[in-house]
Amino acid sequence: EGHKSIAPDSIFYSYTVSIGVRIFTLANLENKTNMINFRHLFVMLEKNLGKALLPVDPTTITPERIVTSLASYPNLARQAAQEIFKHNGCQKIDDPVTLFPTLDALGWVKQNHQKQGTLDLAGAELLEAIGRHVLVLMNEDRNAKPADQSPSPIPEFETRY
Repeated sequence: EGHKSIAPDSIFYSYTVSIGVRIFTLANLENKTNMINFRHLFVMLEKNLGKALLPVDPTTITPERIVTSLASYPNLARQAAQEIFKHNGCQKIDDPVTLFPTLDALGWVKQNHQKQGTLDLAGAELLEAIGRHVLVLMNEDRNAKPADQSPSPIPEFETRY
């Protein structure tokens, strides 16, 4: 209740256009028994986005080094990683992360760079792509329940633009 996201609308808009509108309850999205951890999130993002955009060092013990210097936008990608870590209240690299704080972190990075005039179109697209993949990955993680549990129902509404 009272949760206000600072994530840019465009992350949600891209998700809506490419996948369809899906309404989730906060309880479904923030299910504490089924969460992805920080390290695993970045390993999966590297797999989905490619090593050129987001090369990851899976053996690192610090969030500052999860994205290697070989990234197309190393400073932007590393800042995104650090903000995701902070916004989720992580203490260790294997601490869990959840959807809303992760999207808020990406929105914060984007907004910060826009204010400074340091965000070009390709950098903005990188943040958007990370956001789209976070939405998909965290939804898949939420649905990955043990065999003895059925997935929580998700009300779906169709919206036409």
